[in-house]
Amino acid sequence: MNDAHSRRNPWTCGALSLMCPGFGHVYLGHAERGVLPALGVYLGMWGAGTLGFLASFVGFVGVALIMFALYAVLAVDAFLLARRETVFIPKFYNRIAPYALFALVLIGLPNYLIAERAELLGYDSLEIGSDTMQPTLLIGDSVLVDTGIYTHAEPRVGDVVAFLIPSQEEGKGASVGISRIAGLPGDRIALQDGQVLRNGRVDPGLTVVEANRQEAFSLSMDEQIVPEGSVALLGDWRDRARDSRFNGPYPRLGLIGPVTAIWWSADRDRIGRSLR
Repeated sequence: MNDAHSRRNPWTCGALSLMCPGFGHVYLGHAERGVLPALGVYLGMWGAGTLGFLASFVGFVGVALIMFALYAVLAVDAFLLARRETVFIPKFYNRIAPYALFALVLIGLPNYLIAERAELLGYDSLEIGSDTMQPTLLIGDSVLVDTGIYTHAEPRVGDVVAFLIPSQEEGKGASVGISRIAGLPGDRIALQDGQVLRNGRVDPGLTVVEANRQEAFSLSMDEQIVPEGSVALLGDWRDRARDSRFNGPYPRLGLIGPVTAIWWSADRDRIGRSLR
């Protein structure tokens, strides 16, 4: 039987839970009270991501608030529980090795989920670094990308998508580009007087402001047929974008997913704007 010790310092228990949700309870000898809620939240994040919820602005912000609440509630609970207990009775896990295991799980699991969010949670967060999609997306905007939807649904004309750009330099990984889908397999795409003709008709959803299509290559393009397994991409600032007009059709398999929302922007009126 474990011997009773003097009580744990409440401030230490609270601080440990702020650094690592649930760890203050482990230190206090009430692991189940802190660890189970933390694991439940992480499991809930995975479930929400699987359903595509985290790729929405509401889902993304909601989970961020839940995580903040998890840290705060567990820290306060650990602090108050330590204050109420007059003695500390060690459990079998109140040793260095179990502490290390708990820390590995409670710190490693959420970090792993976030690091692998595109695969495990169904979303990614990207910062816009070019002006080729203005005025839809501005440099510095942070956007959400639904990385799971194209595994069970087809791309749509008008989708603003993130896609991989293979590096031309050996040893360097691919970068990420943002553009708009203008054509699907079998579509006939052309430019006439700055308007996008899709299968012989002007597509209003692909029209951009006149100021963004002043150059000759933004005004006219001979008809191209999008081959199977590919899409046609056009930037919203036609004069700045180097898209399918120059690089040809883009492989469907290189699409990461559609941009769904702006979750942060220097222009506060743009925060929360949906793109899908």
